[in-house]
Formats: sequence, C-alpha cells, structure tokens
Amino acid sequence: MPDLTPPVAPVNLITGPWNEEQKRRLFWLVRAKLLYDMKLDPLFLGPRAVHVKLACLDAAVISAEKLDPLIINCLMGRWLFEDLPQDAKHERLVKLCNRIHEGGEMLDMQILRFVVRELDHDKEFTAYYFSF
Repeated sequence: MPDLTPPVAPVNLITGPWNEEQKRRLFWLVRAKLLYDMKLDPLFLGPRAVHVKLACLDAAVISAEKLDPLIINCLMGRWLFEDLPQDAKHERLVKLCNRIHEGGEMLDMQILRFVVRELDHDKEFTAYYFSF
C-alpha cells in the first residue's frame, strides 16, 4: 500500500490576509466540508499547526481593523483554540481585552468576547466574557 500523507489545508486561506477571491474559496471549502470537518477528520495544518492557528487568530481578530463575519464564521471553530501555548494565549487575551475596552460595534464586541471565552481556560478574564 502506498504511503499517503494527509491533505494539508491551504495555509494562505487560514492565515490571511484575505482578498475577495480567497474569501469566496474559503466559504465554499467550508460549506462543502472540504476544508475541515472536525467530527470526521480534524483540519491538518502540517508540522507548524500552532503557528498557523496563532497567525489565523492574529489576522482574523487581533490585528484586523474591521472584523469580517465571513472569516469569523468560516474559521472560528474549536480547533483554532486547541493546543495553543499558554503564553501565546495570554498575550492574545490581553490584546483582545484591550480591544474590547476600546469599544466598537456590537457585533465586533460579541465576536471579541466569544474569542476571549474560548481562549481563557484559566478564567482570568471573566470580566470580558459578556457585554454590560
């Protein structure tokens, strides 16, 4: 039997930045469940999975000037928050909380709070879980 490697997800679609064509591809890959189906087959990101996940978080949520609901809906699954180093999670939590503190549109705040809840397993940032 030949030695087969698992299909590797297209990293540029996960880490951004995203143009309209990449958003369209991402949408259809997710819709067709070709990009990932966490119940059947976890997303294979290659040997640098943690770096890819952190780059995705940074591009989609942390450093994005305007949060894109399409990107969020396509990429913000539980897989993104698993197996991240504690120091990297804490660094991103601090940045997210600063961004929440600055305020913004209601939808953006809901997305940011969702990401805080998913990253904060130590319950250090509970004040930022829900809107007031």
